[in-house]
Amino acid sequence: MHQNSKMLLILSCAFNPPPLKGYGTGRLSGEERIRQYITGFETFFDGHERFKEFDIILTDNTILEIDEIDTRILSKIPKDTKIFLTRNNQLGSLNNGSGLIFTLNCLCEKIKEYDWVIYHEPRQKTRHFNFIDSFLLNPRNLFTTSKENCNQFNTGLFCIRSENLTSYCLSTDVVEMTMKSISIEDHMFLFFDKEKIPFDTEKEMGITWYPFGLPSIDF
Repeated sequence: MHQNSKMLLILSCAFNPPPLKGYGTGRLSGEERIRQYITGFETFFDGHERFKEFDIILTDNTILEIDEIDTRILSKIPKDTKIFLTRNNQLGSLNNGSGLIFTLNCLCEKIKEYDWVIYHEPRQKTRHFNFIDSFLLNPRNLFTTSKENCNQFNTGLFCIRSENLTSYCLSTDVVEMTMKSISIEDHMFLFFDKEKIPFDTEKEMGITWYPFGLPSIDF
């Protein structure tokens, strides 16, 4: 890792999501969702030594108070994590990606203080750290692409130059994205392609994803 680079880890959560009304997968709630978060935080921070030089921000746009986070989950979150909560999920209830971009836009000034960002959704189980280790060895825009569509980023875990992330978020019309049911996976790839921003890909993120109503999938 570059010694003078400032690194930010963003943990994007939705501990209490409303039913999804529009584009995206369904919503899992209750005890099973809590257990997935516990496992996700445990497995991700098994690699905690990797993140000792990182500042950490946890975001959630479905709750307003830390007290609303299950204590079993809270016990797995690093103590020095900054927590940003806003119960503003109108767009996210219609389109997962729009809700994410709206939240990141609220953090853009903070994100600009850093050189690089690792974005991670901790409801996923971490199987290995090859993807992250590749980035730490050589910081760069790093993604995986869909096995079905190489012109589509997977967005559960990615590494990105902060100026590219803020530029993408600030240039995105989230209302249009929502009304047209555009996925963030397609939209972010098209942004990188249009702006000719260089990026690398790895074969897999090393995570297990839990889609609603379907068996878990390894990515």
